Amino acid sequence: SHDRPYLWPSDIDVCETSCEMNLNSINYVCVSNVKAAINSTIYFPNVTRLAIRSLEMSDHSISWTLNSLLPLNKLTELNLVSYRIIVDDLLKLLRFTPNLNLLGLEALIVDEPTLNLRRKRKRFKYITGTKKIKHLRIDAQCSWKKLRFVAYLFPKLEYLEIKYIPNEIIDIFRLILTKPNHILQNLFLVCIRYCSTKYLEGLDNLIRSEHLVDDYVIKYGDDDLYLWW
Repeated sequence: SHDRPYLWPSDIDVCETSCEMNLNSINYVCVSNVKAAINSTIYFPNVTRLAIRSLEMSDHSISWTLNSLLPLNKLTELNLVSYRIIVDDLLKLLRFTPNLNLLGLEALIVDEPTLNLRRKRKRFKYITGTKKIKHLRIDAQCSWKKLRFVAYLFPKLEYLEIKYIPNEIIDIFRLILTKPNHILQNLFLVCIRYCSTKYLEGLDNLIRSEHLVDDYVIKYGDDDLYLWW
């Protein structure tokens, strides 16, 4: 189907023995073994969507290895699935993806010192500030403090998807809607996944009582809460 990624290397192995491939026609690849790309002669010149299932590496850098398989600078969508990524490793990869529009993460690991170091946070923002990332999805729970850090990393976000955290949901919405220090100025759509319906009324009361936004829509479906404004 259109949304099914081309699985590499397993799909490649089958095709190499049974048919002649048209690599130019493939625009969506899922890499299950990054190390295998080091000695590969396969190259996907027109890939714009990439999913990675493992970043377990040798001495080679992830950017060098992936660039030998496909053009990172053409990517508009990147999904890092089934594992957690440290923020420093993510930033190294983002240096080579200037046209990225959508970023999906299983989880983002940020240690406590990094969250609290203003100077380091500014350095991260310098790296990511020129990026075009407008849609961010984090599948694991994202705390209020981590979300604030993410807001500095990706200042051009328009659509944010995060997993529900019971004790922090109100603080998270307050952060998103007040946009302190001019963060998240372009954000207009938030999806809180696996959110309880009991927060629908609470969110509406929060917005009205604190006059956070004038025009907004709250919807709930398939265990997800959506807020547009």
